[in-house]
Amino acid sequence: MNTRSEAAKKRWTNSEQREQARKCQTERWMDPELLKRHSEALCDSWKSPERKREAAEYWENGDNRIYRAGLGKKLWENIEYRTKQTAERKERWSNPEYIEKMRLVNADPVVSKKRSRIGKQLWQNPEHAKKCLHRRTPSGPEQKIIDILKSLSSELLYVGNGSYLIPGTRMNPDFVDKNKKLVIEVLGCFWHGCSKHYPDVRKQRQNTSRINKLKRLGYLVLIVWEHELKNHAKIVAKIKAFDKRR
Repeated sequence: MNTRSEAAKKRWTNSEQREQARKCQTERWMDPELLKRHSEALCDSWKSPERKREAAEYWENGDNRIYRAGLGKKLWENIEYRTKQTAERKERWSNPEYIEKMRLVNADPVVSKKRSRIGKQLWQNPEHAKKCLHRRTPSGPEQKIIDILKSLSSELLYVGNGSYLIPGTRMNPDFVDKNKKLVIEVLGCFWHGCSKHYPDVRKQRQNTSRINKLKRLGYLVLIVWEHELKNHAKIVAKIKAFDKRR
């Protein structure tokens, strides 16, 4: 380590100097002109094929992803940071233009193939798969289905947290009745390409492929789309009829 790096490290270990540096940095980023220049420079840099290649190589390195995930986890433990980020995300996702932009990004074949490749690499690690699944809690739509099933005294159980995999596969359904071989899959409109709100041929093919795999294994499958939950009486009747099929 050179002398300059050692001096910087020494300054950063001093809490007062560290706090002063953070304050100065925060004040700098409050300058609209600085933000604009930084944004323009960043956009220009991403036009370079070499910059994109370097970024791809960085994120394909598992150690780098783990390191960044660790930093993100530490930040998320800060209540003030978490509250601010949550509010900003809600604001972004309430903007129709942003939703449409993200739909187009996710529909890009290059983006989807890259994301799929990286995801498959991660999920080949049993520890990663177990960690991700077992820390998962029911989503809002899934919780509504849980409440409906309880009211019907159904034997269909929530297993979307990874507590159950279809025998002989790595498929983790949202709800299952092992004895009757019934499966309920709750699909979010945006993430699964709902034809009514966010049509996406690629996602719809993935949905169909998953359903067909379950059917070949002898399961009856009920698909519940997020938008269907707005009609409570109708979805209750739909689930009740499905539960009586076997």
